[in-house]
Amino acid sequence: MEEIPVGKESKQYVSIGNKSNLRIKIQFSSMKENDRYELRIDPRVVTLKKGEACEFEIFVKPSISSNWRIITKRLGNKAKNYANM
Repeated sequence: MEEIPVGKESKQYVSIGNKSNLRIKIQFSSMKENDRYELRIDPRVVTLKKGEACEFEIFVKPSISSNWRIITKRLGNKAKNYANM
């Protein structure tokens, strides 16, 4: 993934698909509660069945550098998976 400039809004696309047999819920979140940036994501939360995929449109305007995380949760149990970006 390319660097995102500080102080300027950037648009990124992230495509995520589900290859598992279970439905998964996908959303983006910050690793810290008080990060300094403006963030818009469309769609905000997605549930994918097996074989489905979704493209997220991410608008971010950071005032400092930060880390990102993708959270996937298998519906029907409490297991969560995290992928840092």
